[in-house]
Amino acid sequence: MQLVRDLDVRGSTLETKHTRENIVATTVGIREGDFVDNLAETLGAIAQPLIEEYNVDRIRGHITEESTKAEQDGFTSLVEALHREGLYSHCP
Repeated sequence: MQLVRDLDVRGSTLETKHTRENIVATTVGIREGDFVDNLAETLGAIAQPLIEEYNVDRIRGHITEESTKAEQDGFTSLVEALHREGLYSHCP
């Protein structure tokens, strides 16, 4: 949230997009000296996030449940198999 607030104060925006394999963060705004360097450092930190164990524990059950449901769905199983083999690049 701090990054978004800092960008907003400077009249800049942050947009993120993701796919199964990638996360892209884009900023649009006016270049302001050290802010550009700090922004690059912060976006770099986003690329290697620190995930605390308590957050993993909190959602572990939900993920396990969703994975079990996905394994039981024929279409999802097919798409997962195609992804593993590198034959499917766009998930509907």
